[in-house]
Amino acid sequence: MRPTSWLWYLGAVVVVMVGVMVATAVGAGAWGYVRDATLVNLNAPVDAKDGSVAVFTDVVQPDRDVTCTATPAAEKGEEKPEPTEIPAAELDLQVSRDDGQWFLIGFLKKGEDGLTVRCTPADEAADSASYRVAAVDGWWDRAQLGSGIANLSLLVGLGLAAWTFWTRRKSHRSSEGT
Repeated sequence: MRPTSWLWYLGAVVVVMVGVMVATAVGAGAWGYVRDATLVNLNAPVDAKDGSVAVFTDVVQPDRDVTCTATPAAEKGEEKPEPTEIPAAELDLQVSRDDGQWFLIGFLKKGEDGLTVRCTPADEAADSASYRVAAVDGWWDRAQLGSGIANLSLLVGLGLAAWTFWTRRKSHRSSEGT
């Protein structure tokens, strides 16, 4: 069967749109791993080699610039590595635990073992907020799966559209020659 009808273009658009919707649902499901992660105090290193690192606070302070950094553990005989700033969270996420409500303020997509996380306000004034950190397993894999589904559906849709263009063009030329 050769796609010679213009409706095949519509089919290509539908393939892309359905793929993007599925990819969005799969990618959004990655945040469930963050929601279910175990929150721990900042006083101990976080082991997140194969995962991500999420930083939570119990008090949202939109008027203060709070910066969180992650410092990897130093190897024996090496200088202490420079801290890396943890990017602000891309999503407003709130989780409930026995000790209250926690709000996601920072998220590091690719973690590593032995990270020490520190959060400090830029104004260096006293901070009444508490901070917790979570090693999140599975977020990166799920986000990559969503991205892969979106890319694959785009390629399939573009391929179908190109094939339809080619067969319609070929059909049109052969009908002109007869």
